[in-house]
Amino acid sequence: MNYKMPIKQIILSLLSIKEQLYKRFKNDSRYNKLLEYFMSKDFYYDDELPVPSIKLISEVTGINTYQVRKLIVELNDLIYGDENDAFLEFSEIEIEFSARNYAGSMFLRIKSLREVPQVGDDITLPLLRGKLNTDMFFVESKHHYFEGSKQIIHCYLQPGIYNEYWHMRKSEAVFKEEIPFNKRLEMDDYGMKKELGYY
Repeated sequence: MNYKMPIKQIILSLLSIKEQLYKRFKNDSRYNKLLEYFMSKDFYYDDELPVPSIKLISEVTGINTYQVRKLIVELNDLIYGDENDAFLEFSEIEIEFSARNYAGSMFLRIKSLREVPQVGDDITLPLLRGKLNTDMFFVESKHHYFEGSKQIIHCYLQPGIYNEYWHMRKSEAVFKEEIPFNKRLEMDDYGMKKELGYY
């Protein structure tokens, strides 16, 4: 059974890489009006702008609704089809760190690093001592975002030193829902250990 992807999701997907699509297909007469419209506003990041509908795109570009839908599906298929000539490129890299503890929370964006820490790596960041009262952290998890032409690597840090047993026990507690999700969001490792009876 094939799932029929809602057209709104496809549009949103294309908007997330509109710069790359524009660069690749701006001289293609089939797609240039559609892509120029995508480039005209920041539909992806601006919360005030709704994801454009087929009808709105049709009105603005002068392309009938059937053709708009067809072009959107074609662009999507060009990305995922077997004949994909690998035109996507995420050449910019940005690294983000976030951490929190009893002293507060922080978010830090770094332009470049020679090597990005992996999950479980212990790291020392002396510059955070003035914000979180410690400079010893470990990478609890990582998340990669691919938007525009940028790869954003977000490292979630926990204060302290990585402990494999605790990492497994914490994963088990999350899996078994031993602590309610909303409560867990507000907890650091110390609070979670206390809730699970370790202190």
